[in-house]
Amino acid sequence: MPFLSNETKMPHRNDLTAADLGHTAYYAARWVNSKGEPGPWCAITGSIVS
Repeated sequence: MPFLSNETKMPHRNDLTAADLGHTAYYAARWVNSKGEPGPWCAITGSIVS
């Protein structure tokens, strides 16, 4: 999975193109604390682009 961004607040917006319609986008996320220490990865989530 390519890295998308570091976010400081929710929600995250990922702009896709018309060519992505009907494809499945997969995401994984994890928190990083103020010391830069990452937490565990969440379950990978998929959603069909519509």
